[in-house]
Amino acid sequence: MARLMLLLLLIVPLILASYADSRQKAYTFKVSKDVYESIKVDANKESETFSLSLASSGKKEGDCVYDFNKNLTMIRLPEAKGCFLRYSIGNVPRPADLLKQLQLLPKSTDSKVTTTSEENFKVVGKLSDRSDLSDEMKDLCAKLPIYRIRKLNEKQNDADQTEDNVQHVDELDAPERVARGFIRKWVCKRICRRLRKCIRVPWIRCSWRGCKTYWRRKCWTVTICPRSCSWVWTTG
Repeated sequence: MARLMLLLLLIVPLILASYADSRQKAYTFKVSKDVYESIKVDANKESETFSLSLASSGKKEGDCVYDFNKNLTMIRLPEAKGCFLRYSIGNVPRPADLLKQLQLLPKSTDSKVTTTSEENFKVVGKLSDRSDLSDEMKDLCAKLPIYRIRKLNEKQNDADQTEDNVQHVDELDAPERVARGFIRKWVCKRICRRLRKCIRVPWIRCSWRGCKTYWRRKCWTVTICPRSCSWVWTTG
């Protein structure tokens, strides 16, 4: 009996460790000539991470972390020097389902994308409290500001339409007269840019003939309008 208990104590941790490992996988796929996408899935933590990088330099082009436990999406855009938090996940397969789909993918990584979904977002504020974020999100954006984003519907998108790289006067404070004939004003402007990134997500399509896995492109466009202020001299 003692030997049986000892054997169970040795075998059970190995089984549990093997089960945990089977629920944590990482895959890398070629997206284009110089761009690779890596997908990390952790079904234990209910999280997924999609990362784009350049094959020639290894430079990160963007990252997206899905936290299904808290229903959060974090997008990191290097060119924006910031991260963007969405309080929703949207239409993305859960980690356990994604693992099954990844395992069914053919060995060839150059599968064509069959559908594309587009989502547009606008920055609505800056996140000050990071305590509710997962460790992976905190590490991803440790040295970057985090902005809250909102998905634009068609009417909002029309109302908030802003051309790229166009300056808009946002605020004019009370002028201060400093010399005869000249006025100094504190002028604030916003220069808006649209940043777009896409990842590929595998999906399963089933029919009476069986199930087939295919790629679906998921794209985000984030409009950012950083504010800059300076003194401007004008004639009175």
